[in-house]
Amino acid sequence: MTFLVTGAYILGNQTDHDFQLTLPFLVLFGFIQCAAPIVMQRLNPLPDDQAGSILHRLCQFIPLVALVLVLLPMLRGFYGFSIWPTALLINVLLIGAAVQSRSAFIALGASAITFFLAAFYIVTMPMAASTGLNEVLVVVLGFGGFFSLAAFLFGSRLGDQRIFPATAFTQHSSLAALTKPDVLLAAWSGLLPFALLVMSMGRLSNLQNPSPIFLAAMLLGGMLLFIARRNQMPILGSVAFGGVFIVEALWMQLHFSSDHPVVPLAWFLFFNAVFTALPFILASNAGRTALPWATSALSGILHYFVIYGVIKSSWEIGLIGIVPALMAVPPLLILLHLKKEFPDAADPNRNRVLAWTGGAALFFITLIAPVQFDREWLTVTWALEGVALIWLFHRVPHVGLKATGIALLAVVFARLTLNPFVFDYHPRSGLPFLNWYLWVYGLAAASHFVAGRLLNPPREQLFGRSVQPLAFSGSVILAFYLLNIQIADFYSTGSRVSFEFSANFARDMTYSIAWALFAFPLLLAGFWRKLPACRYAGLALMSLTLLKLFLHDLSQLNQLYRIGALMGVAIIVIAASVLYQKFAPRPEGVEHG
Repeated sequence: MTFLVTGAYILGNQTDHDFQLTLPFLVLFGFIQCAAPIVMQRLNPLPDDQAGSILHRLCQFIPLVALVLVLLPMLRGFYGFSIWPTALLINVLLIGAAVQSRSAFIALGASAITFFLAAFYIVTMPMAASTGLNEVLVVVLGFGGFFSLAAFLFGSRLGDQRIFPATAFTQHSSLAALTKPDVLLAAWSGLLPFALLVMSMGRLSNLQNPSPIFLAAMLLGGMLLFIARRNQMPILGSVAFGGVFIVEALWMQLHFSSDHPVVPLAWFLFFNAVFTALPFILASNAGRTALPWATSALSGILHYFVIYGVIKSSWEIGLIGIVPALMAVPPLLILLHLKKEFPDAADPNRNRVLAWTGGAALFFITLIAPVQFDREWLTVTWALEGVALIWLFHRVPHVGLKATGIALLAVVFARLTLNPFVFDYHPRSGLPFLNWYLWVYGLAAASHFVAGRLLNPPREQLFGRSVQPLAFSGSVILAFYLLNIQIADFYSTGSRVSFEFSANFARDMTYSIAWALFAFPLLLAGFWRKLPACRYAGLALMSLTLLKLFLHDLSQLNQLYRIGALMGVAIIVIAASVLYQKFAPRPEGVEHG
């Protein structure tokens, strides 16, 4: 009833002066709301039954209504800066109540409601570019620092009752720490100020100099890293990286100008250096878990895109491939260090750490060529990166390496077979066979084949299924694509490859004979390696060739060419049938003729 009466009074017809006089009463109201449940519990403890437990939980949420009242003046259009000292004093009372009650719900609720107040303030207040940023930074850093300090000083005094069950995180020990009240409060209170920075960048229009925003992000991230190191909470290092990088990426998207590239580039390099060195910044015990090393690897990969974007748009550099080459140096040096850090091959974190760091190094190494060039080089890079990750899986048996490598090869396959724009990368050169299709499709097919060889048993399983046949199938299909593209390129005119199957008997017969010749080694491989799927694919292609020959090609040829076509295909079919009769598996008791 007191809350309703106070809220109705605030929402009444008041001037800004009245609001200024009302704010001290809100602090008094907050003190009463925070103290009353604690005093009542000590004077008349609730029973230890279900009803008492429910009442106890309700009493924990009662103090939060005082903070809700601070929002009401803003609903009436009052945006005086005195709102924030009031909210801060109420939050001090709420944190005190949380410590006295050993209730993490009060602390988390206070930070969430404060975030909502600040978000509403940023979104609705008339914000000038000159003064709005200063007000926002004071609010963001003030409350971000307050809740981070509260988590650092009082987090361990909020009880050890988990906020929610940890069953969903049992496979990830670092993430399971988020169920603990002190870790969750620190992570939650660390992320919310970054969200406010993101919202403020959307409101302000003149932020070509990122230093104020990035300085605030640095301070917020620094507080989280300090807590992570002192309290052995490596998850907070990843939280800090996520918040800082989102601020960087959004500023790059909204406010970057190629006329002023030096300052943002320096900030990007600084943040990348800090988070690449995250395992070394954290204490030794926290640095030996996999999460800091994963964050270190992701920092280089994600910061590459903003660093490369600044350099590419601001300067004309002929050897632009030097950017990924230089960024490959830190993960390579870290790999050398990891030999000493994880000497025990039985260490459960060793494979995960080596997988992240080695994958990052391979990412930059294989990126040098496509960055220096363009278009099809990106496809070639993904193919080589996929094979390299599967090769690394032999040295570091982490399933993530194999899954990522197979995913990259799948993207390459889709890009070369389902992408109609691939034929627009370059105009047709007119040079038969020795063109860019040969090495792009050839390298992609070879990459799939090598991946298939690397996925020999017992390494062929991924999530319970064998992926080796998929790799070999991709290699065969890409080679078949290359065969048809080369034929189409040879007979095409103009600047683009065109696929036609009529009006040119030489081209039609070339397709038929080439298909038959392609099917023949498939049959040989099927017999030699005892692969039924490969043998059936060769038979299917041979059958398709015969259908095309009889239903389409022969109607386009005169008698002389018709005889020659039939003889050429017949020779191939007879040879295939002889092989099939000689080597095909027979039922038991039946001998080969």
